[in-house]
Amino acid sequence: PLLYTGLFFSLACLLIRHPFGISAGVAPKQYPMNDAIEHLSAQPENGIWAAPMDTTSHAHESDILFGGFSISSGASEISNNNDSLHLVYQSPTTQIYRKGHHEGIKVILDSNPTTQEKIRLRLEHERRITNDILPQSFSKRRITIIEPFNGYQSFHFEWVEGISLKDRIILEKAKLRSQPEAAAVDWTARLRMATAVAKTLWEYHEAGIAHTVLSASNIILDATAEGHFVAILIGLSSATTVTSSNNSSQNDEAKRTDLKDLGRVFHELFYEGMQYNKNTIKMGEHHHNNTFEMNDEIDVQFMRRRKRERQMNADDGLPMYLSSFISALMNACTGGNEFGEIYDDMKDVLDDLKAATNKCDIYFPAPSKAISQSRNQLLVQRDVFYGRKSELSMLMHSLNSVTRGISLMTAVSGLAGMGKTTLVNQMEEPLKERNGYLIRAKFDHNARQPDSVIFSAIDLFLGNLVQDGDTYILSCLKQRIDDIVGPCVNILTKSIPNLDKFVDYTIVSDDDDELPPTTRQQQRSQQSKLVLTCSLVRALANQKNPVVLLIDDLQWADQTSLDLVQHIVSDRYIRYCFCITCYRDDDKRTPPVTSMLNAVKGQGISVQTIILGPIERESVNTLISEALCLPPSLSRNFSGLVHSKTGGAALFVINFLQTLNKEGLIRLNLSTRRWEYDLSKIRMTEIPADVVQYLTMQMTKLHQNNIQVALKVASCFGSQFGEFESFSFLLLSLRRA
Repeated sequence: PLLYTGLFFSLACLLIRHPFGISAGVAPKQYPMNDAIEHLSAQPENGIWAAPMDTTSHAHESDILFGGFSISSGASEISNNNDSLHLVYQSPTTQIYRKGHHEGIKVILDSNPTTQEKIRLRLEHERRITNDILPQSFSKRRITIIEPFNGYQSFHFEWVEGISLKDRIILEKAKLRSQPEAAAVDWTARLRMATAVAKTLWEYHEAGIAHTVLSASNIILDATAEGHFVAILIGLSSATTVTSSNNSSQNDEAKRTDLKDLGRVFHELFYEGMQYNKNTIKMGEHHHNNTFEMNDEIDVQFMRRRKRERQMNADDGLPMYLSSFISALMNACTGGNEFGEIYDDMKDVLDDLKAATNKCDIYFPAPSKAISQSRNQLLVQRDVFYGRKSELSMLMHSLNSVTRGISLMTAVSGLAGMGKTTLVNQMEEPLKERNGYLIRAKFDHNARQPDSVIFSAIDLFLGNLVQDGDTYILSCLKQRIDDIVGPCVNILTKSIPNLDKFVDYTIVSDDDDELPPTTRQQQRSQQSKLVLTCSLVRALANQKNPVVLLIDDLQWADQTSLDLVQHIVSDRYIRYCFCITCYRDDDKRTPPVTSMLNAVKGQGISVQTIILGPIERESVNTLISEALCLPPSLSRNFSGLVHSKTGGAALFVINFLQTLNKEGLIRLNLSTRRWEYDLSKIRMTEIPADVVQYLTMQMTKLHQNNIQVALKVASCFGSQFGEFESFSFLLLSLRRA
């Protein structure tokens, strides 16, 4: 009995694994999960159009007779006239074979003559598209032959490598389920997949073809050695030509259909199979089987019906950039949302995906920024540089000239808030690459001892060198100071205290120090100080270590400081020193600066002038896009309004955005996972035309008894107030009081 029972059980298992009769509609061959990526093939919703994925076959177990062809059930192989066909996919409606290395055959298992004729016409349509309309250079699956196959309609095609996007998502979900604690979402890889799909669809649109039935099953992805992807769109039998000869409205409708379908595909790619998170719904387990059964009403409100029953954080669920991106795609057929955000061109979609890939760390922020966002606090980086490519190129060209020993000067002018300081700060990294030094001086409108600002800047620079403790650099600099400046350096040590650390001999105090200032000025004239300062700068700057002397807010400099700058720039013995000055050209104290620059030019020194105007509209759009984690193509309406309100002044733009956030006109909605704004109210907001007036207006709104007092005290310290964390200490003292 045990023997008969065992034989019966074995026979039953054999029948289950290899049912008799393929034409009756058998289940596809089951492979282990680790081999699935090598065997799964693209199969769309209707089960008609698909593409094969691989050629691997398994051991022969039994043969089945099928229409004169010998099919080995284990190996899934058909032999006929010395040709070998490997069955790589089968379903109740289709069979896919691979013939040789470069050809595949797909069989449509439908014996109805009427249906077969419709299938043939659709296949002829797809062959015309792939062979005659799409350029040969495009990634595509080209149909070569359409012919009957044992009573069924079939077509031959050029083999394409890869697996369907649907299968990649399934495998990723399986991986997340098996290892939820170790799995993490690789946004870069998914963005590269999406970029490959968008690029191919954009190329098809440019060639005059709209897919119209795009789905994750109709997209084949093949990875390259560099980690990128190549996408091939199949199922083109329902594609529509969108040439100029066709109706324009029909062309637009077909393209919008592709955009909407692409939104569904990207929703499946980015949203389904996400990492499990204890604070969110388990992504990848909900409604996966109904992804393509959503009606239009659900599509429009898709991203908004994900309201949580518990408190959310900004870093839960789908990133804000992708939430807005997918929502805008799904709204392509409905005219956009209340923010005026909509995609109507595949080029914009492609550009936004490239932007997200190149700036993944910005558009997918760290948890620290997400925490601030969840508190409805908009963070805008003030030190980020936007636009000004031509101006920066001019500065870099001048720096290269100075490193070759050519003496020149650059004067950067512009209105308040135009970004003069931010522009010249971009020289810091290139200067480090050249082993150079940056000496930074900044004037303010408070009365100071003549030339103290520049001397303080040199003193701070020398102090930092001593603190770094590089003995070789210190010894070389000591030697150069001793050789070039000499014993007279004691005249400068009172203004530059750290200078005494670079001399080996003792500086003896002069009895003349007790004399009245008038007598001292007669004995040690300002001219001697100017000459010695020029000698010191010549000692600091050399071919191996060029120096950039950055002087900011020069319009507030005293005449003695202006004379010092002129002497440094005009000294023919000073080489490898690049002097950059920044000043406001609308200030009433600007004329002395202009006179000094003219005097420098009169001495034969090349003075490069850079006049900064408003930053470009596109740069403002980039700033707002990064601040709101919003795709650049979708933020253009908002950025255009901000640009017109602020006049393109960089500082004005940043402060205006933060003011709108404080007043609730820019707010974070965790349900829709995006920053929302009210364009109509922002358009009605009245603001001063000048950034100084605007900042003054904002300060008057602060609490009279604490913040305004802090600002008054801070103004007494001038530009050095923030160097010792004085502001935090002052605010803490005010709160305690």
